[in-house]
Amino acid sequence: MLFDDITVGCDNIGIVYSMGKAGSTTVYRSIINGNLFNSVYKVNFLSDFGIKKTEELYLGLRKKRVPNHLKQSKILRKRIDKSTNVQWKVITLVRDPVGREISEFFYEINRFHPELVDKNGNIKEEKAVKCLRMKFRFYNESRSYTCNWFKNEFERMFNLDVYSYPFDHDNGFTIIKNDSLKLLILKMEKLNSCFNFALNSFFESEMDIEIVNSNIQSEQENGKLYKNVVDNFTLNQNICKKIYSSRYAKHFYSKNEIDEMMYKWSNCNINC
Repeated sequence: MLFDDITVGCDNIGIVYSMGKAGSTTVYRSIINGNLFNSVYKVNFLSDFGIKKTEELYLGLRKKRVPNHLKQSKILRKRIDKSTNVQWKVITLVRDPVGREISEFFYEINRFHPELVDKNGNIKEEKAVKCLRMKFRFYNESRSYTCNWFKNEFERMFNLDVYSYPFDHDNGFTIIKNDSLKLLILKMEKLNSCFNFALNSFFESEMDIEIVNSNIQSEQENGKLYKNVVDNFTLNQNICKKIYSSRYAKHFYSKNEIDEMMYKWSNCNINC
C-alpha cells in the first residue's frame, strides 16, 4: 500500500516501524484485522540514514529500481516532516538477535546469496549453514543491524533513545510517550502471551484483539529446511557471549532469557 491517502494531522494513523524479521507482519495484519486504526502502515526505515543505506544496497545488487516498501518509507517520511503537533502512534518489535539473523538469512537468500541456491530453486543446506556460521563468526556489535537499528532509526528519526527507558521483561512490552510519539515496544518471543494485554494498554481500552500469525518462516517455501537449521544450528560459546553481552540483548532480555538463548545456540549459559 502506498501512502497517498495519509492525511497530515490525522490522529488515528498507526505505524508499525520495526527492524526486519521481528514479527512486524503479524502485528501489522493483526491491527488491520482488528480495525484499530483508520490507516496503518508498515516500514523498516524512516531515517535519512536507513533509507540511503537501503537504496545503496539495492543499487549494489544492480536492481533497476528500489523496492516498493522503500518508496513507501520515503512518502511517509515526507508526511511526518510536514506534520505539526501530531503524536504519532508507533509499534515496534525486538527479537532474539541470533534467531532474527537466521530468519533474515533464509528469507533473503535468493537476493543476497544466489550461489547457495541450485537451478531448481533448492537451497544447498550444507553450504548455507557454513555461510551463516561464517557471518556470525565476524559478529561485531558496532556493525550489527539488530544492535544498531534503534540508534539508526529512532534516535535519528524521533530523537528518542529507547535505552533510556526500562523494558518490562516479564510482561514483554513497554510503552513510551512524549509530545510527538506514543511508542509500543513488543518482544516477539512473547507476542502470543502479551499481545492482547499490550495493545489494550497502548490504546487504553478493553478490546479482545486477535493475533493473526503471518509470514511465519517455517510455513513458507523452504520451511522444512529452515526449521531443521533452527533446531540444530549451534554457535561457538565465545561468539554467543559477544552477541548476548550487547547493549541490545541486555536491555530487552532478562538474565534468565539470555541464559536460555545462550543454551539454545551454544549449549552453554552466559557464565560458561
